[in-house]
Amino acid sequence: MKIVFTETFRKSYSKLPNTIKRKFDQKLKFFVKDPSHPSLNLHRINDYWEFYIDKRHRCILRKDDSSYYLIAIGSHDIVDKFRYILRQK
Repeated sequence: MKIVFTETFRKSYSKLPNTIKRKFDQKLKFFVKDPSHPSLNLHRINDYWEFYIDKRHRCILRKDDSSYYLIAIGSHDIVDKFRYILRQK
């Protein structure tokens, strides 16, 4: 599977502290090898997916047959905002 970093994701990632970036980079390695790796706690949010970076930080993505699209990254607040946006649709 191909990993696609959306522009929104890139902007959010660039604003993260280096410690969180390093944690994400490690989790991404796990994700590429095995998306069901237990430390990711990957789960569905409607048509999207979320995995844990640490207790406070998450990554939201979408997948199709050939790619994973990384949509957002940040504190757990992004998940709450994301769910709110999905309910508005």
